Amino acid sequence: MIFSKQKWETEREGLDYLKLSNACSWITVKAPIRNAFDLFIVPLIGEEMAETLTEIYRQDEQTDNDKKLIRLAQRANILLAFWYDYTELNVLSGDSGFKRQESETAKTPYKYQEKQLRDGWKTKGFNALDDLLRFLEENISDYAEYEQAENYTQCRNAIIQNTAQVNEIYFINHSRLTYLRLKPHFKTVEDTLIAPRMGELFREMKTGLSEETPEAKYTALRDLLRPVIVYYAVHRLLFETGDLSDKGLFFASLRGDDGDTQLRPVSDDRAVHQAKQAETDAISYWKLAENYIRKNFSIEPASEGVPRRNNYHKKAFFA
Repeated sequence: MIFSKQKWETEREGLDYLKLSNACSWITVKAPIRNAFDLFIVPLIGEEMAETLTEIYRQDEQTDNDKKLIRLAQRANILLAFWYDYTELNVLSGDSGFKRQESETAKTPYKYQEKQLRDGWKTKGFNALDDLLRFLEENISDYAEYEQAENYTQCRNAIIQNTAQVNEIYFINHSRLTYLRLKPHFKTVEDTLIAPRMGELFREMKTGLSEETPEAKYTALRDLLRPVIVYYAVHRLLFETGDLSDKGLFFASLRGDDGDTQLRPVSDDRAVHQAKQAETDAISYWKLAENYIRKNFSIEPASEGVPRRNNYHKKAFFA
């Protein structure tokens, strides 16, 4: 774990991330924090890196990078703990069963407050996981254990590697939840659209990207393919579910009476229009990738099926 009873009680380390009262004791939060660490952080960074993270936390002397790493991990840990175990934290359990906490001086939140709290913790917690991964990837020389994590080995040759890369192309409000919803569609687009069009070059590029220092031609090709995959994935998700995030597509508008912002779900026609626009953008970006492939790899990409090689001025002829 990256929280401790001593620091919780003497330094109130939880206050760095959440507004907590002094009555929030270690015995109350210990299990939720441990659960969140095991469920969300360990699978993401790998067991070896998780052990290293715990060791760094216990050290008295930490480098600046170590301190930042602990802060990022703690932020994700505690936010996801309070989101995931919110209901359990709000009830008392004992031999006589479960009871709801209540007193004369304090009352439980309204339903809308509970929802806003949980939604906020959920979004900020998953976004903090993204920040943690980005920091580890940028400082991989200091944290070599992360290289053994399955998530890192998958990301290294992946075309879409993190939430930030999606957000640069299509605004998803830096939401890791939306990124996770799109991730299965990334694979489908790669396997059914990109790979057949590129043929052997696709496998060659993936192998090249797995190298410690990939060749520039492969990284440049990956950069060109990213918007193609993102826009096709967005197109698929919108047609499949009608929404892009866990909350759906909304218009934001101001009410005339009090000036408050209100959210209204978009119409079906608007969602279809947005999906078709994403497909149009994907096709346009694919043409840019086609030109690069044709120029740098002497291959004529196919719109469908196996790519055709440009045999002009080549010693060997491919039909």
